[in-house]
Amino acid sequence: MMSFRFFARRRLIPMLALFLLVLWLKLVHKAQLQQQRPRLPREIQRDSDYMRGSLTGVVRIDFDAMEEAEKKKRVVASGVLAGKTTALNGAWNTTAWGGPLASNENLTVPMYKISNGRKLYVPFWQRRLQQFGTLGHFHGNKSVEDKNGSVIHYNLVELLQCRIYEEDKAKWTIRELKQWMHYMFLSGVEHILLCDHYKFDHERLDIPLKRYIDAGLVTYFPWSNIRHPMTAQVQCYQHMIDNYKELSTWQIAIDMDEYPFSNRDTKEGFLSRYVQNVTDMYGFRLTEVSLSNFLMLGQGDRKRKLVIDRINRMTPNKANILDKPLYRPERVRANIHHNNLLFGIRITAEPDALRMLHYWGARHQNWGPDTPETLAETIEMNAMRNTWPEQVKNSLLTFGEFDAFSNETGP
Repeated sequence: MMSFRFFARRRLIPMLALFLLVLWLKLVHKAQLQQQRPRLPREIQRDSDYMRGSLTGVVRIDFDAMEEAEKKKRVVASGVLAGKTTALNGAWNTTAWGGPLASNENLTVPMYKISNGRKLYVPFWQRRLQQFGTLGHFHGNKSVEDKNGSVIHYNLVELLQCRIYEEDKAKWTIRELKQWMHYMFLSGVEHILLCDHYKFDHERLDIPLKRYIDAGLVTYFPWSNIRHPMTAQVQCYQHMIDNYKELSTWQIAIDMDEYPFSNRDTKEGFLSRYVQNVTDMYGFRLTEVSLSNFLMLGQGDRKRKLVIDRINRMTPNKANILDKPLYRPERVRANIHHNNLLFGIRITAEPDALRMLHYWGARHQNWGPDTPETLAETIEMNAMRNTWPEQVKNSLLTFGEFDAFSNETGP
């Protein structure tokens, strides 16, 4: 009997100690998660509407109350140009508290201009910029003001980290960067936060992009201290979320070789309209949209001077799980392909409605001629070539970017 009690005591004490250790670790983990949880108004915390987030477990959130709070917060932004514009339902068709500041019907800037004897259509985003001046610049209080001191809030902001350098085998240059930027502005992006991951001072992009910076289209951040590109990229994204989450309702984080594309909507402002449509569909609970990754491969037609016009072979299905996110910045912790959600839900965009075209070019074939393997794993895809190159070319020319075309650079 004594031996049994002695044995039980010897087994029980270590088991009890292990149980207490596990309990303590769980409490520490819970405390850490509580620190990461976004601070919400008390009335929202008290509500019984639950949503599960990937970091915080169950968070009590009344999304209707939260939406009303955001509307009130953005009311100044939506009223900035109240005396200049009345309708918000033109070509962009976005919500009043987060959308563009005017519609086609309200702009007085001419729709056409003559350049080198040629009549060119002036895109809506350029006319909006011309009519209302610079879109804004940053201040220490994280607000954005235009040149008249009015608060500006963006609907959709792009986060970009890039490095342009001569040794790049893909031959990405400032020309291709400007092509991509104009495509993004045409899609509905209203501002670009740029982390320049240069290695040497002569690679810096603030001089070649000075016009865009001065116009309030780009905010430039030297980002050369962290040399590992993916570590630098995550820290760039998190810096923008921490410091500029109030700048816009939505952010999108894609690279300069990645183009959001819709088969269903090929008109200017398609990305802005998509954001509104999915918000209408899923409500304020929607935190992130994943864009599936379709690779654009091969040398393409090297006589063509725009990347999206040159390469027209695409993987028929989603190539991998390396999606890119479109998200509400105040609800996430940054990652490259899928952010960590603090609360809300994530959906994957239906590829026909919105996908990401990733222009790898000839990377798979070591930058040489097209191979039978490349041709076998891709299909001809002309939807991009047939709809967007002329719009991008037109946008570049009306903006005075006459040297942003080349068939010698780019993938």
